[in-house]
Amino acid sequence: MKYKILAILVFILVLFPYISFFKTPFDTQPWALIAASILSVFLLYTYRPSVPRPLQILFWIVAYAAAFLAIYFILGKADTVSGIRALVGYISVAVFAFVAYMTFPYITTKPYIIAIVVWLGGAILQLIFGAQVLAGMLARLSTGGYRGLTSFAPEPALYAAICASFLVLNEIFYRQRKYNSWWYGIVAILLIVQITLTYSGMGLVLMALFAGSKLLSFFFKGETTKDKWLSTGAVLLVVMSVFFQKHALIYTKINNTVPVQSEVKTESRAGFILQNSVTHPVTFVQKDLSISLRLFNPVIAVDGGLIVTHGLGQGLGTKSTQLIPSWLSSLLGMERTFGGQIQGGLVSTIYELGIVGILFTGLILWIVIDSIGKNHHMRPVLLVSAVVIFLPMIFFNPVAFPLFGYMIGVHLYYLYNPLAV
Repeated sequence: MKYKILAILVFILVLFPYISFFKTPFDTQPWALIAASILSVFLLYTYRPSVPRPLQILFWIVAYAAAFLAIYFILGKADTVSGIRALVGYISVAVFAFVAYMTFPYITTKPYIIAIVVWLGGAILQLIFGAQVLAGMLARLSTGGYRGLTSFAPEPALYAAICASFLVLNEIFYRQRKYNSWWYGIVAILLIVQITLTYSGMGLVLMALFAGSKLLSFFFKGETTKDKWLSTGAVLLVVMSVFFQKHALIYTKINNTVPVQSEVKTESRAGFILQNSVTHPVTFVQKDLSISLRLFNPVIAVDGGLIVTHGLGQGLGTKSTQLIPSWLSSLLGMERTFGGQIQGGLVSTIYELGIVGILFTGLILWIVIDSIGKNHHMRPVLLVSAVVIFLPMIFFNPVAFPLFGYMIGVHLYYLYNPLAV
């Protein structure tokens, strides 16, 4: 019972990865990882479980990354904060995956439903009092202008990523029959509304991926008529949300960018992206650094982690004054040096660890794909997870994102328990 309680505590902390009541230098707070590490030690000491081979390899890669960082520290080539932040990302993936693999069957839906309501409550508070009302609970808060709400996340894109991950959990819990179709529909509506309120380009991408994955799962054998109607409803809801974001005008006073009395309106970030990506795609990518850095993140990773270093990788949190090639600078629309961190994603492990990063990335993708192939009953929702969470994580988003590691553990559980529901 005590391990079950601790497992639920870890799950709750994973659902709120950014909240902290005192300032830290990290967007993603360490509380969930600390709790998960304690639980991992207890589970290993008490039960001495048989750890699946993929998890063993993940922990060996974490040890390699730690040794790599230690060498660069000794040589004076690594920044302390950046290096530790990068290493925590690798540790998070392995630890959260292990905890989820061991404890996910015992997770209840009550904390999940409460978390959705709390995140929505944070968004409503920002609508009423402005975005800064929650600034004291976050290490950083970045919004304003035509960007939308953040709730308990540092920026709109991360809020959208949280809600998209919650959409995947909604699919899993419904498939497990932990609640009925009415609850499934209510949860889906609440989450899609929240993604819409972020007005973020990332939100648009994630909703499009969710809709596409639901359309794919629509054609799987064994799907009931009710499941197909629910999938159709989810897709229509996403289409309506995208249409709303395209034409939405937002009051800039919501973001505290102008006085409360002002009625100045501006086009939403999502609407701006949709319009310019159609009318001026090349120019838009070159001038919008947020888009260009994410779009060309894999190029930087491969060039910096494999070609320039001959497969060794740039290292974790390294300092470098070597400029990236001019052709890459022109694609990005800015100059930058090698070393440090890039825009995240699994490709960042290739940038930092080189060939070992390829092994890390390939191993995670194998876990995801193989779980879809072997667990027939959960295949539709595991596919949604693969498309909505893991596909974007190849290219961007922090590897330290707790729900990323946690969902790897969920896939591992269904991989090694192919008849599990």
